[in-house]
Amino acid sequence: MTFKSTIERVSDPRVKSLGAGLFSGIAGYDAYAAGKAPDISGIVARGATLTIRLSQPDGGFLANLAQGWACAVPPGTPADEGGLNDIPSAGPYYIVSYTPRQQLVLRENPNYGGDRPHRLDQIVFTIGVDPVRAVERIGADTATTPPTEFRPRLLPGSRRSTTGKQGGEGGTAALLRQRGERPASPAHEHEQAALLRRATAAGGQLCDRSPRARRPGKTVPREQPVQRGGADGPVPAASTPGATSRRLYPTRGPDRRRAKELAGRLQATAVLYIANLPLWRQEAEIVRRDLKPLGIDVQVKEFAVGDFFTRISRPGEPFDLAVSGYFFPPDPGVGLEMFDGATIGSQTSANYSYFDDPAFNRRFKAAKKLSGAERYRASGRLAFELARDAAPAAAIGTTTSHDFFSDRIGCQLYQPNWGIDLAALCDNRGPLRPSIPPGLPVASKQGWISTARHSATIIYTHKGPLALVLLTYREALPLVDAEKLGRRVFLAVMPG
Repeated sequence: MTFKSTIERVSDPRVKSLGAGLFSGIAGYDAYAAGKAPDISGIVARGATLTIRLSQPDGGFLANLAQGWACAVPPGTPADEGGLNDIPSAGPYYIVSYTPRQQLVLRENPNYGGDRPHRLDQIVFTIGVDPVRAVERIGADTATTPPTEFRPRLLPGSRRSTTGKQGGEGGTAALLRQRGERPASPAHEHEQAALLRRATAAGGQLCDRSPRARRPGKTVPREQPVQRGGADGPVPAASTPGATSRRLYPTRGPDRRRAKELAGRLQATAVLYIANLPLWRQEAEIVRRDLKPLGIDVQVKEFAVGDFFTRISRPGEPFDLAVSGYFFPPDPGVGLEMFDGATIGSQTSANYSYFDDPAFNRRFKAAKKLSGAERYRASGRLAFELARDAAPAAAIGTTTSHDFFSDRIGCQLYQPNWGIDLAALCDNRGPLRPSIPPGLPVASKQGWISTARHSATIIYTHKGPLALVLLTYREALPLVDAEKLGRRVFLAVMPG
């Protein structure tokens, strides 16, 4: 019953989980989410067997099920919108302690028997550290990684080297269009929709995606780590499986000639909704500046973040354009659902543009039934043609992740969808490194399993290079014991 209750908890409207929509295709989901049924009838647990019945074919369901939203929690876990601080974990680590806005401590789960990596005995998250100070600590090898929302730079004079990794796009910032208040007549509605389509398509051509728009010093505020430029294709992001490599937008600067061709002769006013944060204000100013020469007067209205998303989710809300962001899971079908007219009105709909085209709706439905590589290819083609022919949104930027590590942290595995796999990280210093004085050049390679810790190290002393090979073996050998032996060996052979 554990996984059944876990999925039902995520689907409970009281939790307001962002992952609830991933389970909306399960038979009985709608009745449960509406409070008309005590459980999701399409999920049946008998012994060690879990059976899930879908209301319609969905080739991406298994990919969505494998995400963290279905990670097991104990039956009876409260459906609390604010989340829970202390909860038993089925994964390789469990929460030892949590101090709000200060520190989170994870420790290896002794009851975990799975095959996910768990090389570190303990992981400590320090919250609220100044980003610049964090990078300095990494350079001094007193910390391992900086805050993930900070885009770091190498600092001069670091006593130890740092390793930097930049992840690919996990999401997209987009200029959305919406029809706003219902026009007085069908003819006027068609005219307004055509105008907004032309404005959005033209706006996509005017976004500066050149390297100069992404150089250091051009980063946006930390409230939202979206890097302007880089999104030269349609929505979803380029890292999404099946995404096409065909370029839809210019990459060497704005194409004003093409923008004017797409816009035609316009003389109109467009209401742009944004959240009242620096990033949104920056993007709004760019949109207003870029569309003005095309004959479009952009009027900007600001709202608090929560109110912003509530408003753009509301049918008939009187706005024409909005700047919003999307994060895309591994299944490309989820990214396309935000333009599927069949989702309008559902509790989990992200179709903020209220795009509802019968021809595209049929293609969305057909693609949803596919699976594997065929599904990815079909979704990629559909996303490109949607952006090219209908333009319900224009991609104007991408999210990027940056991680810096001290030189003793190894086993860095970047997971395209979620970023650096923290559980896969390992301490790369080995049993000899703690005994070597700071500033003494070394080259080393480590290897270990639960019963052995080995190190091959070259120390470049003032008398010439010294090669040391240390092999240790013992059942459940802790690193600290191997380091003690390493120190004895180092002191015995190190020249004075």
